[in-house]
This record gives sequence, structure tokens and C-alpha cells, in this order.
Amino acid sequence: MKWAKNAKLLSVSAAILAGLLAVMVACGGGDSDQETSSATTTQPAKQAAASTTTTTAAAKTTTTTTTAPTTAKASPAATANVVINVSGTPTYGGMIRRFGFGDYGVFDPQHAEMRTSMMAMVAMQPLYETILSFDEPFDPSEGAVIVPNLAKAFSFSSDGLKLTVHLREGIKWHDGVPFTSADVQATFDRIMDPNVQKAPNAEASVPIIESVSSPDDHTVVFDMGDQPSNLILPYLATTWISIVPKHILDKGPDELRDNAVGTGPFTIDWADKQRGIGYVRNPDYWGTDQEARPLPYLDSMELNTVKDSTQQLALFRGGQIDVWPMWPAMEVSTAKAIKDQLGDAIYVDPIQLDAIVQMFMNTAAPPFDNPKVRKAAMYAMDRHEWVKRIYGTPYEGGGYPGYAFDPVLYKGYGLSAEEMLTFPGLDPSRRTADVAQAKQLLAEAGYPDGVELPAGVMTGQAGNYAQMAQVAASLLRDAGFKTEAQVMEWGAFFSNLGEGQFQIARNAWAGVVPDPLGMLSLTFGSWGASNNWTQWNNSEFDDLWIAASRTTDMVKKQEIVKQIQRKILSEDSSVINMVMATSNAPRWSYVKNFYPGPTPYGEHSYRHVWLER
Repeated sequence: MKWAKNAKLLSVSAAILAGLLAVMVACGGGDSDQETSSATTTQPAKQAAASTTTTTAAAKTTTTTTTAPTTAKASPAATANVVINVSGTPTYGGMIRRFGFGDYGVFDPQHAEMRTSMMAMVAMQPLYETILSFDEPFDPSEGAVIVPNLAKAFSFSSDGLKLTVHLREGIKWHDGVPFTSADVQATFDRIMDPNVQKAPNAEASVPIIESVSSPDDHTVVFDMGDQPSNLILPYLATTWISIVPKHILDKGPDELRDNAVGTGPFTIDWADKQRGIGYVRNPDYWGTDQEARPLPYLDSMELNTVKDSTQQLALFRGGQIDVWPMWPAMEVSTAKAIKDQLGDAIYVDPIQLDAIVQMFMNTAAPPFDNPKVRKAAMYAMDRHEWVKRIYGTPYEGGGYPGYAFDPVLYKGYGLSAEEMLTFPGLDPSRRTADVAQAKQLLAEAGYPDGVELPAGVMTGQAGNYAQMAQVAASLLRDAGFKTEAQVMEWGAFFSNLGEGQFQIARNAWAGVVPDPLGMLSLTFGSWGASNNWTQWNNSEFDDLWIAASRTTDMVKKQEIVKQIQRKILSEDSSVINMVMATSNAPRWSYVKNFYPGPTPYGEHSYRHVWLER
């Protein structure tokens, strides 16, 4: 059966495709502890040219964001199951304490109830694994480096249309059943079945692949049909495509909902929707470091649910939380205050979040079914003022107003700051004129006295999300929108989004793999099951996005991505990009071999981390 092929969620630098037909990637790398307190910039997910089409677990690659790949970067492999390369001598034992800003939801990475929950994916990463992954710990000087994980090697056909993956042997599921290609086949059969309800982010990635086959117990072949895709490798590394056990799926579609059975470095000790999750070391875990030392180093881990931002900070300052997550974002002023208080006892890692805050306008219901009302909202929403009130000074630690992806993370793809000022709601000096333009558009749409938004500016409850909605409502009121913030419990909020029961709503996203196409596809694509809850449908956007995902020419890709940005910023759109956020992630200095990244969705397996108290 031929599946639709306009690939959606995941992305990687188009430079990889220039080297895909002659590429060598592998595992390893990373310093034992990266102690930086200066701003850093990451590059798109990297690959490199080499003289073979085979990728093994004995080397890793890097490239720049130009069309010319760099050379492969090899790492020694002491055993067939090396997954990290460390400096120094790791310490075994101990428990690391983390917090989650919301409920973890379910334990099935593709379950329909997963929706797009960052918290759920963070919770599941120590439990489940992917075919490929990103080198651990993340190194911002290198960027996101794709390495084998459940795979031990992979290779492309000469035309780039087929990817053959060779799986590691001897891996077991947490219940002792052997892991084989049948599990990979069952996972993709489930994801690609249009009759099976599943998490939007899992389903959104499917069209990269036309078919999957498993010729033997440890070989899987991915067929991309008649066109190669520059998204296939990061697709196989995304946490939404974690491999799940066939023997559990065979029992029923909900068997993993409350009962995680993975291959990961940790298993569940306890789980409670209100308290969080306790993890213990998987004694049968297959992975090692380059000295054949078994992973993970930690004995246990806790992910405690802490929804209140004041309590989160108090727990970290009091030494009851060991690492701050990439999300929720931490303002520069807060990070500085913590560093001033705790000094050398902590590190503060500055990070490009690859996370966006957006306002959705429901095009299927009044009043945002009218393009003039949507454009009025874009004029009304002064993004610079919003960022100042929520995060701080734009471009100086407060993030990047109006961008659809991080312009620093993706050099060459973003519009200039000067050009951004020319679009509605993005020049703070033009506020009076923008408000007047918004009111004029409302009058032309039939609302000369303003328009009621009884559903309010809707948001789920976590951190400073209520404040985000309140500031947005205030800016809208300036231009004639009669509305207030509407703060809801997360389950009800996502249910309303999925059922179209909203007028305008705030939500935040994070890129799974560093690339501008990933962010752009999250909410703007009109294809089937995605996160396009606004029900915006624009064939020109779709065509441009697909063209960018297929090209091997980096310059061409950059120009297409700029065309897309201009379209969604100046023409009829249904999403208002509020800010691409930046953040700071403090951690106690006894936490070793750790650096947050490459995205808020990962890496959170913690198999590579140890404690030196």
C-alpha cells in the first residue's frame, strides 16, 4: 500500500542528504563533564561524508550547515554495545532527583492519549528506546549528532531510497522477552495504520516512509518510495517513534497505557499520577561505555510532579532537585540570582530551547473563520511587549519575538531582525498604528464595535502559562477583542483543542530534532493527523514545505524556508508566533557527564549520568 508522503514532524539539516549516500555515523563522544556558563549555539543535526555507505556503532559524524560535509569523527569501540564514550572514571550508585511540570499521562509512546505531551515523553525516555538516537551528553559545540542505538549499523541504497538497519543482538525487553525486528515491524505497522488512533506527533512523521519490511530477526528495511527524504534519520531518532514490544501489542491496544515494557536503562519502581515516577536501574540493560562498563551508572531516579513554579525554584535552591529541566524556561534574571546564591556549587547551562509559544486561532468557528479577524489579532498582538512582560528583553535573554523557529540555532534560515520588524505586530514603535489597523480590520469583518471572545484566551495550567494568556488577552483588548484569560486543567484543555472547542488558545512546542522544518510542520501543515488544531489549510505552504524537505541543496532549502516564513507572517494564517524561547538550566556540580539537549524532548534517558558527591 502506498502511503501519502508529505513528511511532517521531524527534520534534520538538508546537508545530511548530500552525504547520505556516502555516510558514516556512530556512537560515542562527549566530555565527562561540560561546565559552561557562557552562551552557546547549536547546529542542525549532523552527518558527514565518508567512503562507505555503512554506518556502525564505532564512529560518529558531524557536519556544518553548508553544503560541504566535514570528515567523520571516529570513536573507539571496546564492545559491540558501546553507546557512550566518557572521560574519567564514572561513579556507580545514587539517585538523581528531577521534577516534571505536569502529569506524565500514559506509558505508551504512540498511544492516542499521548497527544503531544512533552512531560509524557520526558517520563518515558528512561524506559523506551529508539533505533537511532542523539549522542549523549549533548555537546553544544558540535550540535545534535545522530548515532546508532537499538541499531548497530545502517546503510543506504545507492539511490538513497532504501535504508537497511541492522539491529543489535542480545537485547531484552524489561519482562525478559528478546528484542527482534518483529518488534520494529509491529511498531511501524501500528504507526502507519490509518485505522489506528495514535499520538499526533507519531502519526505526523509516518509519510517519510512508504513501507517497512523485516527480512530476518535483526534486519529492517525502510523504503521511501520514489524520492529520498532528508528527514529519515532524525525520524528514527525521535522519542515519538520509540520501539514497543510486539508481544505486548498483540494483547491489545491499551496494554502499554499504564504498564511500561521497554528496553531502556531504567524500569518503573513506582508511578502515581499526582506524585510522579520512581525509576530503578535495569540490571539486564544491554549498553556499555567504551571501557565495557555497564550502563546506567545510577541506581535510581525520581521524576516528581511539581506544577508550581515557586515551589520548583525552592526545591532546587534547597538541594532537593539535582537538575533543572530544559522546560519550563528559566529567565536570565532568575538563573543569575540562583548562581549568585549558590556559587560554584552549581553550573548554569545556557541553552537554545528550540521551543516556541504560539496562539492558535480556530478557523472552523466564528470569529476566526474570517481571515480579517485573524489578521486583526496579528496586528493586536504586540510580540515585543508580550515577551518583555513574560521573559525579559527581546533578543537579550528574552527570546526571539515572532519567529517560527530559532534564528540562532538555524543560522542562514531565519529572516533578519530588520525584516521581522516589517510584519504585523512585530514593530513596537508602530503599536498605535497596529492597533488602529486591527480595529479597521474588525470593522471590515462586521465588528465595528469590537468582537466578543466568550471562550477566552485558553491555556492549560502550568508555570507561568496563565500569565501568558493574561498578557495576550490584555493586548487583544487594546484593539477591540473583548476577552479574558481562560485557564484550564491540562486534560480538559487538550480535549478542547482536539475537538475544536476553542476560539483562541495558547500552547507551546519543542522541536524533537534541530531543524526549521520540524517547527514549521508542527502546526501549519494541512495534512491529516497533525497538531494543526486551527484547521488551517494552505496548499502553497504544503508544497513549499515538501520541496524544502526533498532538496539536497542547502542554499535552496534556506530560500524556501524564508519564503514560508514570509507567508505565515504576512498573509492569511491561523497561528500567531509569540516567541522562540531561550533558557538557562542550572544543575548541581556533583551531577557529571550531563548537558541538557538537544531539545526539551531529549535526551532524558540518564544512562550516561553519574553523581560525585
